[in-house]
This record gives sequence, C-alpha cells and structure tokens, in this order.
Amino acid sequence: MIRVCVAGITGWTGGPVADAVRSADDLELVAGVSRAHPGHYSSVADALDAVAPDVLVDYTHASTVDANVRRRSSAASASSSARAGSAPRSTTRSTPWPASTASG
Repeated sequence: MIRVCVAGITGWTGGPVADAVRSADDLELVAGVSRAHPGHYSSVADALDAVAPDVLVDYTHASTVDANVRRRSSAASASSSARAGSAPRSTTRSTPWPASTASG
C-alpha cells in the first residue's frame, strides 16, 4: 500500500485528488493539509513529520511547492538508513500552461 499525503486537500483540485486516492486499491490517504479545515494538518511540515507518507501530492501554491518538496526530500533522506533498498526520490517539474492554439 502506498501512503499518500495531499496538500491542498480542500481545494478545487486537491479534493478530487484525495477522492481518487481514497478509491484506489493500492493507495492509502494518510494525511491532508489545509490551512482552513481543522480536520487536517495546517502545514506540510507537520503532516510529513506526523505520518511519513511515501508520496506527497502538493496542490497548494506555486510559491510553496519547492520548499515542500525539499522538505520531503530531506525527510526521506533522513529516514532512508532505516529502510531496505533505495531511498525514495522526490521530484518537481514546473510546466507553464500552454498558449492557446485557437486561431481566430
């Protein structure tokens, strides 16, 4: 079972992502991050420290994603000595929204 944390879980995209994780047979939603909802962690750092997920899906804000991924990478590196096999990798990719191709 792959343990997943969704940051931005109460947002327009994060909510459906969390629903998809919940409905998948091989995924387990172990944490959600929301600044506004008291039933979730209020920061990615708190969630990562509390539940140590295998995957972080970050639908917060572009200005915070890089710091969150770096935090996840640091946490994975620190715990990799306790795990067998290779350490988990975290990557981020920023792709700009494609320009409109409609001709008018």
